[in-house]
Amino acid sequence: YHSSVCKAEIEVFHQHGIPFVIGSCWSDSLTSAGYDEVFRTSVYSSKLAENMVAVMAANGIKKAASLVEDTDYGIGIAKNIENAIKKLNADIDFQYEVVEKTSKDFVPILLKYKTKVKPEVLIVAVTQPGGFLILKQAHEIRFAPTKETLYLDGTCTAQNDKVFWEAVKDAGNYVLMSCPYSPSVKLTDLGEKIKQRYIDKFDRQPNYLPLQGYDAMISLLTAIKNAGSTDSKAIIK
Repeated sequence: YHSSVCKAEIEVFHQHGIPFVIGSCWSDSLTSAGYDEVFRTSVYSSKLAENMVAVMAANGIKKAASLVEDTDYGIGIAKNIENAIKKLNADIDFQYEVVEKTSKDFVPILLKYKTKVKPEVLIVAVTQPGGFLILKQAHEIRFAPTKETLYLDGTCTAQNDKVFWEAVKDAGNYVLMSCPYSPSVKLTDLGEKIKQRYIDKFDRQPNYLPLQGYDAMISLLTAIKNAGSTDSKAIIK
């Protein structure tokens, strides 16, 4: 849903000529319009899709299915996976279904996937709480994650481990994540300082969200500094 909010916001910033830095909205459509005012420091859906397809292809996956939410983000992920399969010439049979992110019952579609489609990987691009419900229901019907069907969380919400485990309990075992950040990643000196500040304050590793936020703010502050002004046109230039 973040991308849907951003989509509305960028039109306002474009109309008034004010610079806007996207910190955590993934839909490619946000920058494809080519607005001078809009910049992106966050990851984008087509790159995430390429990563997912590359991992599946490298591990010999031949069939994948997905549930995606009815937003710019969810539908965008599905379309980008299709495009990535073609781009990477991956031998993967892929299908998806768009679901209402506010739904409470995903069992019918999960049962169809389990009994008829039988994918080797189930990719879920539904933000919470819907995403958590899908995982718990897939676990309850013994569909995924299992040795027959891997479960790939496309939202990366699972990286917030405290919230994740409290919500899904044992259903979260063996879940795979497609994330734009891992604690094993070597950051810049500034990034390491930001990471340590977060650990000192919250007593846990940061996920990608605070780091993307810092990237966006630093980019805008650097542009203001280089422009020597807070004038919008000067900052954009």
